[in-house]
Amino acid sequence: MKVLFTLSFFVILCACATRTLDAQSALQPRLLDSYGRLIADDAGGHADNFAGQLEKETDNLGLIVCYGPSGDGAGTANYILKMIQEYLVNIRGVDPGRLQILNAGRFKDPFDVRVELWLTPIGAEPPKKRDYDPDLAKLSGKLQEFSGWDGFPDGDGGGPPQGDVTLAAFADVLKAQPNSTAYIVAFNHQDSTIGTWRRVATRIAADLHQYGISDDHIRTVFGGTLKKQEDESNTEQAAKVQLWILPKDTPLPVKEGSPEAVPTKATQIYTAENYLLKDPETERQIFKGFADVLRANEELSVCIITRPLAATVEKLSDDEPPDIDPQKLTDKWRSELTEKLGIKSGRIIVLAAAANEFNEGTIEIWIVPRGADLPDPYRTDDDPPSLRDGSSLR
Repeated sequence: MKVLFTLSFFVILCACATRTLDAQSALQPRLLDSYGRLIADDAGGHADNFAGQLEKETDNLGLIVCYGPSGDGAGTANYILKMIQEYLVNIRGVDPGRLQILNAGRFKDPFDVRVELWLTPIGAEPPKKRDYDPDLAKLSGKLQEFSGWDGFPDGDGGGPPQGDVTLAAFADVLKAQPNSTAYIVAFNHQDSTIGTWRRVATRIAADLHQYGISDDHIRTVFGGTLKKQEDESNTEQAAKVQLWILPKDTPLPVKEGSPEAVPTKATQIYTAENYLLKDPETERQIFKGFADVLRANEELSVCIITRPLAATVEKLSDDEPPDIDPQKLTDKWRSELTEKLGIKSGRIIVLAAAANEFNEGTIEIWIVPRGADLPDPYRTDDDPPSLRDGSSLR
């Protein structure tokens, strides 16, 4: 009997311990998913799965943790958390009261991010964050290299965007080194359109301004045109970019390249749709993109082809800015070029052309070397190159 009593007591004790452990386990946060840098559509897939699990497990809250660059601009941890939260609430209909967010600080690689999606029982302690704390003050030299695109974004896709993590991190490092200088070194590819390197570098510098980096901390350098063996991603609308951080008053990180080769025929650098033109920031970017080419070489002219906007254009929302009259905008550009920048009026050619359903309200920007044919406004992609690139107009 004594042995039986002891065994029974032991069984009861084990059962109680098991229930205690089960209860404790039920109160522990559970990591459902984690991922790094993703395009918006892919990040949307992760968020959708998270929303579906929250719908099934009604007793749990959702905790979104992000390790990433500090600050509040696109690409920072705060921005990524905000975009995921807004997507879950506004697109997936998750009750905002069931969501928590945690900025866990920088990731171990300061140029990367890590997102964690946790399910946490009500009343449970949040998971402990890992303190990576990379030493930004010691980062120096060439920190990043990538292909910079000389174009305009098509949108963020259907999911929560992360923004430009690379630039957010670069700005984060710069803020930790107030006595250092940022160098944006850009190289043209063999077939890059004239001014590509400058437009890409200028846009990166403008983006750094949005993170609070002033002009006196930024220098842009033309690294030259890549040799064929270095030219792995040759394209007309891209430049190879290197981001450097060096102490002030140190030599340039690379030798400046020779001046760009002048094109031998009319070269198109932009086709701007109306939705781009009516955004003030983008309109300035377009103008500066060709104005800088004209200022850098007096042998070049600009040919602007305008196409009228349809009389009635349906707006997507009441908050949408009014449409832009391409001819009026071109007149404004001409005045600014001649009166403010000193460009001779003879170097500015404007061609008004008819529009079809695919190009109404657009402006085309072409750079034309001296003596070259002007572009044919009515060329088609089916025409041979000799007719697509130029016409007998002078």
